[in-house]
Amino acid sequence: MAAAPPLTIVSGHIEHPKDRVVILTIGAHPVTQQSLRKLPALLNAAHDFRIEIPDLPFGQMAVFSHGEETTHLFLTPGDQLQLTLDTEHFDESLRFAGTGANANNYLAQYFLRFEDFGDALPLTSPAARTPRATEPAKPWRTPENQLHRDDSVRQLHVAFLRTYAAAHPLPVEFRSYARAYIEHDIVGWTLMYPYMRRVMERQPDLPAPAGFFDSLRRLPALDSAMRQNSPAWNYLVLVYVTSVLHRNILPFTAQSLPAQLTAHFGNSATRDVVLARYCMKLLEEQGAVEARPFVECLQGLTRDTLLLGPVQRQYQRQQRFYGTPAPDFTMRDATGQEVRLSDFRGKVVYLDFWASWCGPCLMEMPASATLRKKYEGRDVVFLYVSVDAKEQAWQSALTKPVLHGANARHGWVPGFEAAAAKAYAVNAIPAYFIIGRDGRLLPGKAPKPSAGQATIDELDAALSQ
Repeated sequence: MAAAPPLTIVSGHIEHPKDRVVILTIGAHPVTQQSLRKLPALLNAAHDFRIEIPDLPFGQMAVFSHGEETTHLFLTPGDQLQLTLDTEHFDESLRFAGTGANANNYLAQYFLRFEDFGDALPLTSPAARTPRATEPAKPWRTPENQLHRDDSVRQLHVAFLRTYAAAHPLPVEFRSYARAYIEHDIVGWTLMYPYMRRVMERQPDLPAPAGFFDSLRRLPALDSAMRQNSPAWNYLVLVYVTSVLHRNILPFTAQSLPAQLTAHFGNSATRDVVLARYCMKLLEEQGAVEARPFVECLQGLTRDTLLLGPVQRQYQRQQRFYGTPAPDFTMRDATGQEVRLSDFRGKVVYLDFWASWCGPCLMEMPASATLRKKYEGRDVVFLYVSVDAKEQAWQSALTKPVLHGANARHGWVPGFEAAAAKAYAVNAIPAYFIIGRDGRLLPGKAPKPSAGQATIDELDAALSQ
């Protein structure tokens, strides 16, 4: 019988606390990214806290949060980690003592040194925004320049790790984690390059340079980083799903994708997570019909119920959802009056879940205004549901003229946990739905406003029924 892991303790002191609670979050689901375990602790009268973890199985990252601030910790079974910070200078004041202190002081210094530099380092893209349509397209850096910049940053990060480890002994497990973190983080930024170049140079069909994904084959410890909840591993997977697959740099089908993923990630659990997350993205944005071949592909690739479970549940939920009566809900409009979805029975409703902080949502609004104009005087209502956490943020966003029109109705619900968002399984925005005159959801996810004729065809079909 295996021995139980030693007791792990995180304790500390908070200067200028924002509230009475600190929270330690351990583990995240590799597909949904939902937290697996949250351990809260109350501050005592002296602003001290103590969290005991009797069953930490191996060294891994955890998230420590207080108020609206968070920081990452690396916890090893048996650590007796003591944390101090001042909330008025959260990151700068963060200090660690006790067993496990060297690893966590390294993390604190690493993130201060590299993650807050913004455009001073190539890890953060200087093209953080999409150019306006009126701005001329400009040549962006060449693939050779990008790879040179990324390698220069890699050398800086590795040199910092070596220098720190020479002065402050680090556990072997953590040194392996930290080295892999650097590689995963750098390659994640490298993967963004083909998409960013297409955006900046306004060449939507510009292919990725030959061999640009070769670095994926050399990545170390992918599955170990997944088990350790590495933020860099998670970022790498996120970028691959969104920039390589969803934005379709490489042409692929459900039949060819497994070979592409295996070439990039080997026969690893990370490969299967990438496909599972891509299936979830297709389900969220396009629906069960479009996602079905890829869901079947995932089922043929892995029998891991941890990965299959969320995908299969979401797929089955959507199959049952579309074509059924649209869930009714109530929201508050800008005047404080209640608006119900059922108020619009007899009209076609184009339902748009959005938020003031959501860049892709706001980018769709000009196309949505054009669409509204086309259907003025007809039985189509454009119903915008903001999921802003704070009502004031939504009210401020409503000052934009592009959001208003004769057939536009606006309302607010408090976040993704609101009944309206849950009823439509909205956990990512923008999200669009078309509801027929009879109050039933049209089959499949609705096209976004900028889809042009595809959206018009869907609305015209709903009007004709």
